[in-house]
Amino acid sequence: MTTLPNVSAFVHSPLPPFMQIAGPIPIETQEREYALSQTDRGRIVVAVSDIQDLSWTLPGACWGIASTRGQPYWVGFVSEEERRFRSEKVRLPLLGPMEGLLDLIEVFSQTTAEGTTSAENAIRDVLAFAETQIASIQTGNISLTHASDLKPTGDTVARFLGSVIGRTAADYRIRTIKGTDGRVTFTVDVGNLTKPTSVILDADVIRAGNYTRRRATSSITVVGAGSQFESRPATVVGSTLAPNLGGVIQSELVDKQEVDAIAQKFIGPASVQRLTVFDERSSKGIIAGAQARFTDRLRSVDQIALTLDLQSSLVQALRIGDVFRLTVENWMNNIGVDTDVQVRSIRPREEADVVDMITWVKQV
Repeated sequence: MTTLPNVSAFVHSPLPPFMQIAGPIPIETQEREYALSQTDRGRIVVAVSDIQDLSWTLPGACWGIASTRGQPYWVGFVSEEERRFRSEKVRLPLLGPMEGLLDLIEVFSQTTAEGTTSAENAIRDVLAFAETQIASIQTGNISLTHASDLKPTGDTVARFLGSVIGRTAADYRIRTIKGTDGRVTFTVDVGNLTKPTSVILDADVIRAGNYTRRRATSSITVVGAGSQFESRPATVVGSTLAPNLGGVIQSELVDKQEVDAIAQKFIGPASVQRLTVFDERSSKGIIAGAQARFTDRLRSVDQIALTLDLQSSLVQALRIGDVFRLTVENWMNNIGVDTDVQVRSIRPREEADVVDMITWVKQV
């Protein structure tokens, strides 16, 4: 079996603190992803002869992936076991810690303060509860720029975090760290995870790319929680567009820079969309929540998918959340790209010495 020269696997105990128990183990093929605000998954293929204990392939078994190409240690948990007839290889599909661990911890209303509470306090309460359930989970940096309130409901930690993101214009990530003693910790950060860098990438390191622009959201109507529909609070944030006049004529409760960014994309009534959201978790502070949703929708309008040369030291240094400059004189039809982008997801492919990245173009 041909194995990858720049990446290897390690086996960890399936129980906290997830101590390393074996490795390094050669890998034939692998997939893994580092991402902001979404679950990450992976997959490895190893030789059957390297499996010293069949429990290593059982659902819930813990594996780590290490690379010499710059990205941090990655840990996942086997989601299903396959034993193929007389095969010399074993395929192990892996769930990242968000899906493998945090989606197992149930959050009840007792976990957070009664009634509605600030989103930041609710997140701290939920993660503190998660730490009591799995000691390897740690609360990292929690800092929200958009204030919002929450009405806690029964959920898992993973689904709770996912529900918070849109209404706060924030992101979450899990930093996986393997200590020198082989123990693994998972640190959860929530907030503005943007990190400016001095990195500038040009066409020399691009192997493929796709620039996608979606319709911008010109306004959002949010309807909050309430016992009866007519008693529910509601608000509208965004901009009023005048198709016949060619642009914005009024803005409501949103930052002028954001409205200007949408106006630049406006070419006619069908170039934008309106959104209505029924928010069952919020009964107060829905204006702040609506403003956050507006910001959240705007920042993902322009996306650039890149396949980059993984041998580049600049590419190897990039992490999710990092902002770098993308400068290409001729992207298509002699039209260039010169803009700041934020790394949203990273999928290293060491077998081809490339990495796939999803980036969002900075709007304001």
